[in-house]
Amino acid sequence: MSTLLRRVHLWLVLGLAAAPWLAAVGLAISVAAAVLAPLATLGVGRVVDGLGAGDADRVASGLWLVGAGIVVAVLQSVSWPLVWFFVEDLGERYAHHHVLRVIAGIPTIAHHEMPEMADRVALVRRHARQLGNAGLRLSTDVSAIIGTVTLAGVLASIAWWLTLLIPAALFPAWASGRVFRARMDAERDNAQTIRVADRLLDIARDPGTGIEVRCSGAPAALLEAQDAALDQRLAAVAGAARRTRTLAVLARLMWIAVLAVSLLGVFTLVRAGSVGVGSLVVLVLLVPQVESMVGMLQGLVAYAVQTSQHIARLDEVEQYAAGFVTPSGSVPARLGQGIELRDVSFTYPGATEPSLSGIDLVLERGTTVALVGENGAGKSTLVSLLARLHDPTTGAILVDGQPLGDIPHAAWHARLGAVFQDHATPHVPLHEAVSMGDLAHASPDRVAAALERADATRLVDGLARRVDTQLGRQFAGGTELSGGQWQRLAIARGMLRDAPLLMLLDEPSSALDAQAEDVILGGYVDRARDVSARTGGITVIVSHRMSTVRAADRVIHLVDGRVAEDGTHDELMTAGGAYAELFELQARAYR
Repeated sequence: MSTLLRRVHLWLVLGLAAAPWLAAVGLAISVAAAVLAPLATLGVGRVVDGLGAGDADRVASGLWLVGAGIVVAVLQSVSWPLVWFFVEDLGERYAHHHVLRVIAGIPTIAHHEMPEMADRVALVRRHARQLGNAGLRLSTDVSAIIGTVTLAGVLASIAWWLTLLIPAALFPAWASGRVFRARMDAERDNAQTIRVADRLLDIARDPGTGIEVRCSGAPAALLEAQDAALDQRLAAVAGAARRTRTLAVLARLMWIAVLAVSLLGVFTLVRAGSVGVGSLVVLVLLVPQVESMVGMLQGLVAYAVQTSQHIARLDEVEQYAAGFVTPSGSVPARLGQGIELRDVSFTYPGATEPSLSGIDLVLERGTTVALVGENGAGKSTLVSLLARLHDPTTGAILVDGQPLGDIPHAAWHARLGAVFQDHATPHVPLHEAVSMGDLAHASPDRVAAALERADATRLVDGLARRVDTQLGRQFAGGTELSGGQWQRLAIARGMLRDAPLLMLLDEPSSALDAQAEDVILGGYVDRARDVSARTGGITVIVSHRMSTVRAADRVIHLVDGRVAEDGTHDELMTAGGAYAELFELQARAYR
């Protein structure tokens, strides 16, 4: 399917799929109204001429047209708020769902590090509501086109040259399209600026950053930065308007002149007796309809330009998501050997230096491995590669000898348990916040067991509605949690999956006190043993706390994206290298 046909199909799907029968009814009424409005006006002219000539049949036919026009107009005025309210509402919901499904369907997070794709995703999310109005706009556009054809026929019944009003009306519509295209191009070129402004607004209003923003005296600085970003966008849009406004004004003046000449021409025909007075009445009554039709055509062109850009961005995101071919491999039920990283290197999109270089590791089945190193050493990057949230730039990751790239993303993700340092804080009932770790199998018993492993049972017992408590003060009756409490729920989510092949714990206890960390560390160790016994699963822990690291079977020390040391805790302490120095430095702080 060509790009154009694919995008037209996407537009029709967004416009009709949410409520096809309602959309069809609304479209039929709109088309009938667009056809009968100029015909009813023609009927008025027939009545006038029939009364003047004493022609009862002419008067009767005119009244039939007028009556039909009135009936359809009343039907449209009554049905419009009823039909299109639901179509628009359902369409908006469908569009938001469609956009979310497309974005969530991207199996990796690489697009977050690609500025152009990040801009497209941000704009698609921003304009999801306009995409949801596609059904309403489709009805308006189709009725405008059919109404224009009918209007041309009525004008031709007076004088053939009056049909030239239609192409004359297209010129201001074309000029309007040029104006809108220039504006949309300016917004597209400044998509990153819009994203910056939105992000600054999120920082200013988000409760998680609100305390720091206010205590640091940053609101004024944030406001100034946001104003600067918005001013840059406004300057670009204003520049586009300046470049196109002369054309728009000239097109409008030309249209007014054409209307004036047409009225004068018909008046001349009436005086000459070539047409009846009713024709002049029809033309005078048609002028507002022609004006309205011009406005609809301008809106049609403007909307077509605007929507084509929105659809194009959504299509680009869909094609990007579709580019992830689902491989035919399968995930082993149990690990027989382990996971091997063979000469793995990774460079983030747009970066000039690799975050990981020449990593050669074999993570044996059933082991607990700790990754240590300074900030920026590549620990979290290695975790994201193991989770297949990114794919290696060079090299390969093998699972029991099978390339990880041959395993479908969804199948691999379904066998992971993970706790990340940048965890989610979902404002939903507490049991749902935990269930997100494995929605397909999140029974009440499993949620309770996960909360116990995360040492979160006392947290739940202290809440009035226990696991049914709404999280987040932004909702009625909601409860806000501390950083440590949110982390406990994140840990519970990571512990929910029953038989993972790989447990990834990236700074899982960074917001917890030492006592809570010790309790949860015991839970990690027990969980790792359980996973090892059931599936041969591997547990990878990233931590700056050496008490957590010490419990691992193996410690890997990363420096500047490379493996600097590899061995057990005792082996690395005996070697007296950088790891031993780091451990002693932290131990002295607790003495």
